[in-house]
Amino acid sequence: MEKRDAIAVSDADVLVVGDGPSACVSALFLARAGARVKMLGPSRLVTPAAHLGQCLPPAGATWMRALELEGQFRALNPLQIVSHRSVWGSEELESREMIASAHGPSWVLDRAKFDGMMRDASCAAGVGFVRGELVSIARAARVWNYSFRNEDHVATGRASFFLDATGRRSTAARKMGARRMRADRLVCVPMTVRSPTASDLDETTLLEASEGGWFFSCRISSCERLVSFYTDSDLLPSSLTVRKKKIESLLCQSEHLSSLLARHSYTTLVPSTVVPAHGSVLNSMVGEGWLATGQAAVCHDPLCGDGLVEAMNSARYAALALVAGADGAPSAFADYAERIRERFEHYKRTLFSYYATEPRWRTEEFWTRRC
Repeated sequence: MEKRDAIAVSDADVLVVGDGPSACVSALFLARAGARVKMLGPSRLVTPAAHLGQCLPPAGATWMRALELEGQFRALNPLQIVSHRSVWGSEELESREMIASAHGPSWVLDRAKFDGMMRDASCAAGVGFVRGELVSIARAARVWNYSFRNEDHVATGRASFFLDATGRRSTAARKMGARRMRADRLVCVPMTVRSPTASDLDETTLLEASEGGWFFSCRISSCERLVSFYTDSDLLPSSLTVRKKKIESLLCQSEHLSSLLARHSYTTLVPSTVVPAHGSVLNSMVGEGWLATGQAAVCHDPLCGDGLVEAMNSARYAALALVAGADGAPSAFADYAERIRERFEHYKRTLFSYYATEPRWRTEEFWTRRC
């Protein structure tokens, strides 16, 4: 392939690396504040397996209204969740009805469509969007010079600040020397099962604890359902055959999820995919002229169910810190980092207290690590 010279892209006040919800929230706030924003999305449009069946909690509807995107969100026709059911702490099935929520129901997201809606809104607000993989980024004379590879060429650009919103990869922050500190070893095995009867009309989520971890399930289409198993990486067999037997054995012990799958003749589980689900935080989420936000800064255990909204919250805080920093506030970035760390410590305390409410398998390795 013929080698091409680097192509220069226009300068920007802020380079946002990433194109997910947190990247778009920051970009929208910054653009509406008058900043010139460039967003660098990955070269390939891929929806990670970890995003399958992700729910937007009721507070997410407030976010859509705040971003003036409620109409666009409703047009996506997301599946509504009217109740969250759980078997946790006892054999009893408990239910939390969303009708009691001031914000309304939860929603099962098609992340490809949702992220596309957010990107379109960012571009409509004046954000410049390009695709490519970040190659280098270095600071000189208070300006970031960066390069990225897109297909068969390399492009370059300049920005006064950059914001890492690349999710768990923390691509740009890692180039600054930041490292992710894990709080646990949780992984997720997401499995899609299909029903030939298309008789499952359930509008709830189901969380069910087991001796080796916990299951989460929700319907994702008229004939498909997500079944995710969460456990620690070292407790999950590496052999696909052994892993399948273990998960099926645990599923058979579950009274409610197993009967639901049988009732609608769902296909057998194929636990071939494993994705990280651990809680973690960057050891350094800010530096001179840069910040990390969303899951690039902190990740929550999915049990909390607040990952997406919390990512958007931190994205707003990051945008406000960038605006304040550009206006000369000396502690804006440090204050932002302190705020995110405080919220992470609160999350850890809340998570610990919830895991502690499950007493049935205290002697099992997965649970002893959390009690």
